[in-house]
Amino acid sequence: MDVIAILFPRIMIPITNLFKFSAYYPQDSLAFFRDVSAKIIEQRKQDPDASRVDLLQLMLNAELQDDENESKTTKRLSVEELTGQMFIVLVAGYETTASLLQYAAYVLATNSDVQDKLIAEIDNCISEDVQELKYDVIQDMAYLDQVINETLRMYPPLAS
Repeated sequence: MDVIAILFPRIMIPITNLFKFSAYYPQDSLAFFRDVSAKIIEQRKQDPDASRVDLLQLMLNAELQDDENESKTTKRLSVEELTGQMFIVLVAGYETTASLLQYAAYVLATNSDVQDKLIAEIDNCISEDVQELKYDVIQDMAYLDQVINETLRMYPPLAS
């Protein structure tokens, strides 16, 4: 079934809809993701926030800029295409992040000196009364960055 889905994706769409199954993911999970994505897209279209800098907002901004130019030759992304892009980013980001965290935990567990140095840096940068951790604080942790980069060098999440 997987080979047919890869070779003939346009044929598989009506078949998966007819029989309520997906070759890769449970149908109810896909429906949930579609609904959440559609709500997020609609919310972002109604209330565009210039301070957001993420992939979805960049795609929506490009679509809105095309609306202003009113070019007939411009192809805009449909809600289904935006949802597909969001799903790909989620799946790709989930796998690589999970792999990095797994190997980072392994590296820290097998190198207690590195673990102790990292704990000391975190204790120095973050006070105990912090309610919310900001990105700027994490960005200032040089040794944490080195540990993550070295882990990625030793155990790349995707084979090249």
